[in-house]
Amino acid sequence: MSKDLRNKLAGEFYDTLRENGWYPSRNACDDIVKQSWDAKKNLRQLLSKHPHWSEQDQAIILTITQSLSGEKGVEGAYKDFWCLDEVASCGPTAGMALAEACLWSLDGKVTQEALLSLQKASIAAVAGQKLSRVITQWAKTRGIGKSKEYSSASQKLFDALAKKSVERKAVLSINPVDILLMSNGNSWDSCHSIVAGEEHEHRAGPMSYILDETSMIFFTVSPDCDNIHQQGKITRQMFHYDNGLLIQSCLYPDCTKRNWIDQYRNIVQTAIAKCLGVRSRWKFDRRQQNVAAATCTVADSVHYADYNPPSGAHNNCTKSCLVSLRDALSYADSCVNIGSPGMCIECGGVIHETDRLACCRDSRCDYCDSWLSPGDTVYHIEDCVFCEDCVLRCHGCRKVYPPDASFRFAVMSDGTTGKFCESCCSSVCENCDQCGFCNTAE
Repeated sequence: MSKDLRNKLAGEFYDTLRENGWYPSRNACDDIVKQSWDAKKNLRQLLSKHPHWSEQDQAIILTITQSLSGEKGVEGAYKDFWCLDEVASCGPTAGMALAEACLWSLDGKVTQEALLSLQKASIAAVAGQKLSRVITQWAKTRGIGKSKEYSSASQKLFDALAKKSVERKAVLSINPVDILLMSNGNSWDSCHSIVAGEEHEHRAGPMSYILDETSMIFFTVSPDCDNIHQQGKITRQMFHYDNGLLIQSCLYPDCTKRNWIDQYRNIVQTAIAKCLGVRSRWKFDRRQQNVAAATCTVADSVHYADYNPPSGAHNNCTKSCLVSLRDALSYADSCVNIGSPGMCIECGGVIHETDRLACCRDSRCDYCDSWLSPGDTVYHIEDCVFCEDCVLRCHGCRKVYPPDASFRFAVMSDGTTGKFCESCCSSVCENCDQCGFCNTAE
């Protein structure tokens, strides 16, 4: 990692924690970013081969069209279309190009991204043209499209393409800030939210994903946002990849949107295959017991393993195996290791509690907001917590009072100044006849 890029990432990580109410040390943030960089070396080498990889953002950034139609959507309609023998016979190059064009199209029209995919397969098109016309003309040049089955499947695809859709920016990222803010939704959050002062059972969870070797985050934001890292996420999903095996975790905020789940998986699968230079052919399984069997949560991890839900729960997680790597793997026995012990944002030590980002801090002073370590002297007064520097101790009764208590200063018999509570001041102090300042009767 270049020194400038490392400083940039560590600075953004530090600033993000501060903006969310935490008080990290810069040294700890530097160590966390360095360990994350080292752990995700293989993922970085893979994803950086994608034409839309951004080194500064540590992410693949795309513009996609998201169908707002029914459950099946464009993805399901295209699968039915491509499964026709006469269409599949045209070869995988055309198949992948048309699939990507369907994903990138906007309101049924060819976008610049879709045009690039079509051109690679020598399919004639221009930006702004209806994709249905492109596909119809392509079918004519290949001498297909005369059967009833083709007419039915193509019409369903064209109808799906023409339905209402929305353009969004899609990001596949290994940037530590993106994973840290994985639950920073535009109108939602989850147990992995890191906002200080709010109770979240697994707020340390993002740290486990940041520091492991297999996790990357896929999320969508508005297409016109200036800062993809700080923008509230519309949707997000964790993906975990290792040597041809891809685990798709739960979709937030709504894990029932099957058409979006399918679209996101297709995008990530296509991106990985493109980076590997192979056909995007995957063996797919959504049976929860098989997904769970293909994952292994690393010991002492502090994230919520939603890819392995409690018995009876369904969250539409999936497992995919890249067919072109199948000979090199025993898919029945292979699994993806997910998670890592977390790191304290102050001292860099190991985090053991799932709801804490700092191992060496228990609470903060309610008056000065400074962190209190386990060895610090702490005062609990009227349901508040105060540090030793902020409390007031009466010189008379020696009792401790909160910082805003009413106290008076008095000159002691030895010439020093003491602080007295109202009760002690009235009983042991008297005012100077000349200056009006309190003097003790001692």
